[in-house]
Amino acid sequence: MKRLSVIFLTMAVLLSGCQSTGQSDNSTTITPVITSVLVTMPAEVSNTATPSQEQMDTVTPEPTREEATAAPTAQVKDTSTPVPTIQPTDTAAPTAEAEVTDIPSVTDTVTPAATEPAQLTSAATQTPIPTKAATATPKPTATAVPTKEPTKAPQKTGAITWTDTSLESAVRGVLGKDSGTIYQEDVAELTTLDLTNKGIKSISDLTYFTGLTSLTLDENSISSLTPLKELTSLKTLSAGYNSVSDISALSGLTNLTALWLNNNKITSIDTLGKLTKLTELSLNYNQISDISALSSMKNLETLRLIGNNVKSLTALQGLSKLMSVWLNWNSISDISPLKNISKSATLNLAGNQISDWSPVSHIKAVIGRP
Repeated sequence: MKRLSVIFLTMAVLLSGCQSTGQSDNSTTITPVITSVLVTMPAEVSNTATPSQEQMDTVTPEPTREEATAAPTAQVKDTSTPVPTIQPTDTAAPTAEAEVTDIPSVTDTVTPAATEPAQLTSAATQTPIPTKAATATPKPTATAVPTKEPTKAPQKTGAITWTDTSLESAVRGVLGKDSGTIYQEDVAELTTLDLTNKGIKSISDLTYFTGLTSLTLDENSISSLTPLKELTSLKTLSAGYNSVSDISALSGLTNLTALWLNNNKITSIDTLGKLTKLTELSLNYNQISDISALSSMKNLETLRLIGNNVKSLTALQGLSKLMSVWLNWNSISDISPLKNISKSATLNLAGNQISDWSPVSHIKAVIGRP
């Protein structure tokens, strides 16, 4: 009850203040304040007994026109958030303007969130301030240097079709190629080839070995050397212990410096007259009787004709470079063509029918001399 009296007293003070200052227009401002104060105490008003007329007369001054106007406002049921109650203080009562400023209006408290969507919408619809995109300075790219495509190796041609399997096997062993096709270019680069005792009968496939400078064919069953006429690069050739009888194919091998044809069936060496670069010639154990073709071999240093049918040594009298002559086991009787041979030479004349040894008296190394 006391609290209610204070509220009505406060209302009377505010109204009387406005009348004394002559601010009649402030009623419209104060009215919401009074209404707010009354609304805060609905429970107390309903639960408290209605004051008597005497109490009202002592507490509340005579109502004015403004109060009468404001009274109905207090009956409005407000469903908004209750406004905090103004507690009286010892300090001077604030003016109506201050009260209005400090106390939020019903509109403000009822729809506090109403402005938030607008603010969000405003923020969302604001035109973003364009920012200058950082322009990345492009890094210089290295100019791609065109690469030269690797040259494809040309496909090999000229596959060799072997006629002698023994020769093929021997060549594969040299090349280290046990299987697969062997081409002409594979063998054309070979310079040295040793085919000793390989059971070879035919050498026709050697025509592709044009790069050979040294060839050994000893101890096989070869009867023809004809395929060798293509091998003009040969410098040394050995084909001993075979069955060769015709050596005419060798006449064009003018680069030969050494030729060994021992133990064959050779009867004629006439075609060897063009081999003037020969320094060594070995024709042991053949069937040779005429050696006249040797007269043109001025560079000859070693001659071996052991076990043939030689009778005349006339072709040797102009060969001043001879240092080793092996003529044993022939049919020689006259050795006078040997008188100009160097005293440092070595002669083997054993097994002949020599009666006069004086032509070689200046030579110390004479085998067969009595």
